Parts: sequence; C-alpha cells; structure tokens
Amino acid sequence: MPINAGDMFVVHRVFRREFRGIPALIAAVPDGDATRAKVIGDHMRFMMAALHHHHAAEDDLVWPKLRARAPRSLGVMQRMVDEHAEFAAAVDHTETLLPAWTASADREQTQQLSAAARHLSASVDKHLD
Repeated sequence: MPINAGDMFVVHRVFRREFRGIPALIAAVPDGDATRAKVIGDHMRFMMAALHHHHAAEDDLVWPKLRARAPRSLGVMQRMVDEHAEFAAAVDHTETLLPAWTASADREQTQQLSAAARHLSASVDKHLD
C-alpha cells in the first residue's frame, strides 16, 4: 500500500518555523516582564510537547514499519533515532531554564534561555534536514 507522507512535511515545516522564531521571542521580552515571559514560556512548552509527541509516534509507529520494509536503510533509521535523543537532551535543558525565566524574565536568564532555544532549534533543523 502506498504511503502519503505529505502531512509529515507540513508538520516539519511548522516545527522549523516555530523553533527558529522562539529565540527572538525570548530576547524581545523586556527585562522583568514576567507576564510576557509566561506567555512565551507557555508557547515553548506547547511546542516542545508537540515535538515530543510527534517523535514518540515516529519511534512507535514509523520506525518499526520502515525497519521491516527497508532493511537496507537501517543506518539512516538509527541516525534518526540518535538525533531524537540529541534534541530530547536539548529540550530537557531548555525545560530546566523555563521556570525561573517565566517567573522573573531576568536579563541573564533571558540570555541563557535564548541560547538554549537556539541550540534546540539547530538540533531540530539538523534532524529535519
């Protein structure tokens, strides 16, 4: 049965756009504006949860079928699994910085979170490439 992967391209495009934009959203929060930081933090949590669910579905539903149907591509599939682990670590790091930043919007924390978000975005881009 043929597979239509068109929806996957749409979802990946959304992830790229949103994760690329998040560092600028963080940097634009005025020092001490915890109300705005909470809005941005909630968006980040939503996007990171969506990314987690998307990749958990790939891990559970896509890779097993591909392993069975395309055994010569096991190396590529393993690279995808390894990349999932790589940006899961970037998500974890970002999530550890969020609570303090959303509570205070402190300038130093803004810089740390923005750097973590840039790293996460680069990891997502690398994987989706």
